[in-house]
Amino acid sequence: MIGYLFKRFLASVGVLLGMILLVMLIMDIIPGDPAALMLAESATPEMVANLRHQLGLDQPLYLRYVQYLGKLVRGDLGYSIREMSHVSRLIAATWPNTLILTAVAMCLSLLVGLPLGIVSAAKSGSWLDHSSRLVSLLGLCMPVFWIARPAIQVSKTSRGYCAVCSVRIEPGAMAFT
Repeated sequence: MIGYLFKRFLASVGVLLGMILLVMLIMDIIPGDPAALMLAESATPEMVANLRHQLGLDQPLYLRYVQYLGKLVRGDLGYSIREMSHVSRLIAATWPNTLILTAVAMCLSLLVGLPLGIVSAAKSGSWLDHSSRLVSLLGLCMPVFWIARPAIQVSKTSRGYCAVCSVRIEPGAMAFT
């Protein structure tokens, strides 16, 4: 059992390394310069070159890949160009809500799935079995964002407070504030 888990862990590390390389390769191939996008249109070529140097974009891909992996091992996930903040800070800020959402989703799936599974097993081949299998199959096949909109709408109270996500929602809007 421990050998199997170790093999799976090594395989997941390999997939993670491959995905990091693939993302870096795609970012290198797509047209446009991230440094030029970060700066205003009136930026001089010297300003763009300076920012490219600061971000390490002037180095070859293999060197940036090795440097990123070294930083990753030390816990430095990098800097978000879009949010202008360290990625680890962004993750730390959203981690508690993610844990709450995961716990609520697990509880709901147990509260709904376990009784449906028991009834389905007890009445195998009945209409109840077929309908519960159909509902579970639809739940697995539907994209999460299709399920989230109605779930948020149903869980909203008359005050506009979403009990599922603990976020105040403006009346008539689906955007989180």
